[in-house]
Amino acid sequence: MAELKRYQMYINGEWVDAENGTTFTSVNPATGETWAEVPEASEADVNRAVEAAHRAFSEGPWSTLTPTARGKMLRRLAEILAEHSEPLGRCETVDTGKLFQETRWQADVYQPHVSYPSRRNWSSQSRRACSICFSRVKARRLVGTTPQLV
Repeated sequence: MAELKRYQMYINGEWVDAENGTTFTSVNPATGETWAEVPEASEADVNRAVEAAHRAFSEGPWSTLTPTARGKMLRRLAEILAEHSEPLGRCETVDTGKLFQETRWQADVYQPHVSYPSRRNWSSQSRRACSICFSRVKARRLVGTTPQLV
């Protein structure tokens, strides 16, 4: 059996374990072997992440960027995901059992969507409404991870 891969959560610019130290294992559905150990986020972890994201959105440079500048940054993120589509796809395949040809292109799927911020006129009111929605999210139990562009 291969060595267990250990993951952490990215919260407030740092890679961290769950606050209470709990983890869960991920089993490769194709082999039945445990391949990774992942932090099990508690409600406190989720709240820390949401608060950090809210601060970054409302107080950081993102809130003052133009839609065009945001679109440029999101396009760069999509390029980076595409550049790493093979290792990301392999990880997703081992985790979910999906075909590699299916998971590899998932990193490329963000590209058409990242031009949206530059095509829409985001008012400060709509940005505040959006941030309020995300700041009120509470989780009962986080059971997996997935990269998301919001």
